[in-house]
Amino acid sequence: MRLVRSLALWGLLLAALAPSGAGAASFNFFSGPGGIGPSGGIVGPATKYPWSVEVGGLSGNLTKVTATMIGFLSGRSDDIDMLLVSPEGDSVMLMSDACGETPFSPAQTWTFDDDAPSTLSDNGPCSVPAPTSFKPADFVGNPPEPDQFGVGGTIFPPFPTTLATFAGNDPNGSWDLYVKDDQEGVAGFEIASWALTLTVEPPVGPPAPPPSTPSTPTTTTSSSTTTQSAPTATAKTGKRAAAMAKCKLKKTKAKRVRCRAKARKLPV
Repeated sequence: MRLVRSLALWGLLLAALAPSGAGAASFNFFSGPGGIGPSGGIVGPATKYPWSVEVGGLSGNLTKVTATMIGFLSGRSDDIDMLLVSPEGDSVMLMSDACGETPFSPAQTWTFDDDAPSTLSDNGPCSVPAPTSFKPADFVGNPPEPDQFGVGGTIFPPFPTTLATFAGNDPNGSWDLYVKDDQEGVAGFEIASWALTLTVEPPVGPPAPPPSTPSTPTTTTSSSTTTQSAPTATAKTGKRAAAMAKCKLKKTKAKRVRCRAKARKLPV
């Protein structure tokens, strides 16, 4: 199989990327040069594992994430497992044991998007001749073994299948894509590159002060002084920050993810 990165393919990709909504802005980030395939030839983790996209300079609240595979070929897509991990350690399964045993070629462009019109099917086929989008999907394999990712299998299930899992994360840092072929016997996969689209909304600022009202002069026979106390701001407890700091000490990403999820529920 040959990797395909034509100008026409890139043009179709950019047209397919989701536009930003009102009050939000979307930013596209692309992987570096060189594609991937299974490091074992037909089975095993990808030759870049993880395959990372670095994000920096964004401010605001992360509200939407999509991931696009460019120049995507598969000898048997049912063998492909694909996981996206955010800089904070949250993870989403993009596809696992999906689309059956039908190969797809020539190279295609797939976008994983919660707002896609359809979900990847279990038995397929999922092959289409033009750029398209799917909701992520995770099916039970044969044999039904739990999926594990990371060097030495250090990232454990359960894995969500909604990209909204990343909402509220800090968008900046290394976004890691883990791809592997989990079955021998059929030529694996190739991906020329991948794109990450992040939508952020500006952070909410302090409320605007109320308009000033001109005072009406009054005549009084005696003077008095009234002292009015300013409203007291809600004090920060520091519990969330302390819990987040402890999460960094967890030995595995899975434990850090669970720890951060609990920490976010604590008061600031």
